[in-house]
Amino acid sequence: MRYNDRKGRNSFPDLNSGRYHQPEQRKRIWPYVISGIVAILLIAWFILGYWQDVLHVLWAGFVNNIWLSWLFPHGWNLFGATPLFWLLAASAGMVFVWLLAMHQRETAPRGLYATAVVAGLVIASLFGIGLWNINKSAAVHYIADDNAVFAVDDPKNMPEILQRIEEAKSPFIGITQGDMAFSWERRVGSASGAYRVMSRTGDTIARTELMQSSIGYLYGDTDSDSAWTGIRNGTKRQDIHSISVWSGTGERVTDCKFQGDSELHRAFSGSWGRNLTDDIAAFDSRFRYDEDDIYGYCDGDEPVIIIPGTKTVGAGLRTVNETYGVLTIRGSKSGNPVIEHHLNIKPGTFPMPVYAKRLTNSQIDYFKWAEGRCWMWEACFGLETTNVASQAENSSNYLLKSKRDGRLYWVTPLKPTNTDSQTIVAYSVIPADTTTAGELNKQKIYVMNNDDSRIVNLDNLENAVTDAVRTADPGFFTGDSPGRIVEFLPVSDTKWQVFAEVGGRVKYRVDVNVGTTLHSTLFRIDEEETTEQQPAASDDGAQVTCDTPASLTDQELVSCLARLANELTSRHAESK
Repeated sequence: MRYNDRKGRNSFPDLNSGRYHQPEQRKRIWPYVISGIVAILLIAWFILGYWQDVLHVLWAGFVNNIWLSWLFPHGWNLFGATPLFWLLAASAGMVFVWLLAMHQRETAPRGLYATAVVAGLVIASLFGIGLWNINKSAAVHYIADDNAVFAVDDPKNMPEILQRIEEAKSPFIGITQGDMAFSWERRVGSASGAYRVMSRTGDTIARTELMQSSIGYLYGDTDSDSAWTGIRNGTKRQDIHSISVWSGTGERVTDCKFQGDSELHRAFSGSWGRNLTDDIAAFDSRFRYDEDDIYGYCDGDEPVIIIPGTKTVGAGLRTVNETYGVLTIRGSKSGNPVIEHHLNIKPGTFPMPVYAKRLTNSQIDYFKWAEGRCWMWEACFGLETTNVASQAENSSNYLLKSKRDGRLYWVTPLKPTNTDSQTIVAYSVIPADTTTAGELNKQKIYVMNNDDSRIVNLDNLENAVTDAVRTADPGFFTGDSPGRIVEFLPVSDTKWQVFAEVGGRVKYRVDVNVGTTLHSTLFRIDEEETTEQQPAASDDGAQVTCDTPASLTDQELVSCLARLANELTSRHAESK
């Protein structure tokens, strides 16, 4: 019972004492909760939006990574939702049904629990089927429809891997006839060496650093015109400084600065309203890129940043990336970035690659996936990049310029997968100087036949180069600053180029002819160019015998003569 006291307030009888008491007044906590939430949001906005300056980046990341990639690759379309969405929806439904049944224990139907369990098993099964086929959609996008093909010299005498794929009648990968008669322009140094020199000897501007991921090679008409480039970025509140350029020889590092008419009051990962990354996201939230796809070059005295990018699109039950042109970023008198979007680019338009490296990686990854899927668990085969120590900092996606057509290509040497062998048996080649929005550049994987003399083992190649350098310079690998062998580059289908560096500077370039024997020719870079021919070695590293001069090549005869001269010199030295 409830009664009103003299002041009209509600009161309740106390059955024990016979008196009336008033209920406790409830405190209103909602204003405090709302105020706390608003305060938290304001603090988060200040930290993320002003201090770190990443609001546009976060929004683009939410749309691309969470909404599209994880849940709705085709937008608001439940029929195109991912298996993860249906798993989450089913889990929420089962929890709701279970809680309802627990709340209404006495009146809940007996079959309610069983229905929840059966529904869970069905959804789990559908989720498993979706995961099993989810990569198939990506493979169809990246490598089907002749986006990727095997090429072999003699289709009638194919290596075992191609024979298996042909027998399995893979729906993803085609096989065609094609030779690998490529000839590439040389480089004047390695990427890792260029970073060391450019980062330590460039402009001494406080709070700046060279972005290692931005190191790129700019091919010229000759070696003297070619150079390494990189972006000297600002840190903390320092603006981006310049594009650094280094010829790869003994010359100093030069740069073209963001100043005057090309000022740029921004920096990658900057803060307090200076984040260039956030400007890019605000320009087009659909434009996606990796740090490895950021390059810089000097257009005369004007610094230019170029970023090949991709766009997320739906493919089956998942999302994939497709080409989305290139962004160029220049400075201005006001210091604000001038961003332009180029969708379709013809070869020769830009001196740097315009086809995103992230797409090249995806094409290689799904090519590898499709190779293994042909035979499932029955046999595990395929191709992958090498993991030799000297290649650790640059093992794939070499930007090479063809001597034949003057175009840029992404070239990746490949070895057999699931083996510790470092034998190069194939090359992936993808054009890097052209792109058309929404289309993939065609990938060709040139596979050499089992008896092809161009097959090379990188371990043997490294041993041959090490011996050549040690013979010419016995103290090269010792001392306080020991040298090292870095970056094996295919110059042609029969020759590799290797660098011997000290402190990042190339001291020797070694050209190695591959085939039945390895011939190493060493060039000294920091002095007048001289050559030294190493004793010819077979693929297993053994020296060629000189017992049958008539059967030896000219290079092998030179090696034999050198060995005989050395032996004669040592004998005279001992007799004295």
